Amino acid sequence: MTDYLIRLKPVDIFFFGSEQTFGYGINTDYFGISNPFPQQTALLGMLRKEILIQAGEYKENAADYEAGDYAQMDKLIGSKSFNVDAAFKDNGNDQDFGCIKMLFPLFLYREGDYFIRAPFDLNLNFDKFKKNKARAYLNKERDFIPLLKGYDPKKGIADQFISHYKKKDKKTDEKIIVDSDDIFIPLTKIGIDKNRDEDEDGKFFKQKFYRLQEGYEFAFFAEIDHKLQNSIVSL
Repeated sequence: MTDYLIRLKPVDIFFFGSEQTFGYGINTDYFGISNPFPQQTALLGMLRKEILIQAGEYKENAADYEAGDYAQMDKLIGSKSFNVDAAFKDNGNDQDFGCIKMLFPLFLYREGDYFIRAPFDLNLNFDKFKKNKARAYLNKERDFIPLLKGYDPKKGIADQFISHYKKKDKKTDEKIIVDSDDIFIPLTKIGIDKNRDEDEDGKFFKQKFYRLQEGYEFAFFAEIDHKLQNSIVSL
């Protein structure tokens, strides 16, 4: 068993979609915005494919697989894809992904440090505001109204990332805090649906892509019972 720190450095702009990227039915939106992070299931799929490629078992055309190929593939990556219902049964023991034993949450990596999302109330302080004996109902009745100090409604809740390690130049508990806008650089592109009819309008769409600021990478830890090499992968 080997513990891997898997680092993913995008070679260009990226677009990570989800089930709600453009919406469905009457909620369909022409403006699709990339998620900043790929989904965990996408990472699992990427790993499974890459393991097959590096083991020499992957074939681009599914029709080229022979009956004897599947036993080795099942041994390497398991026979079934991730199933959310099975994940909650028996602690997920019903799901087998071959040599992939454990996949940990994704984070940002920069110069040996790890960055995760900072708590939304990181720079906020709560105070008690009393006026006319007003009452507030949170998880239980209070005889005061909670006052949120440091919150600017024009800016909203801060979207920030916090480092795992402390600042190297200070002998304090202070950690590095970076705004999301200083990590993810947006780029909007306009496209058109190639499958539209000639007399059909409204098939234009916009997509917001992202690029990582120089020095940042995606990363995650994984327990894999298989030797992996550096490679260019698709995600």
